[in-house]
Amino acid sequence: MAQSLKLEIVLNESGNITVNGPLTNKLICYGMLVAAQQVIEDYDPAKRSLIEVPDFIPPTDFRAPQNEG
Repeated sequence: MAQSLKLEIVLNESGNITVNGPLTNKLICYGMLVAAQQVIEDYDPAKRSLIEVPDFIPPTDFRAPQNEG
């Protein structure tokens, strides 16, 4: 079973943004951001329904790539 991942973006009172998540794996983070962007664009508050998220199948190994050499 695949591991669940969470990418959290917080805008605090002073206007600073903090990000928590699998930041060492940029490919996963950018993929999650692109998927979230599509969900935001597709959101229609008049419908108040769940948005279907496009399939996002990350690699089975969530660890950061190892340096070779």
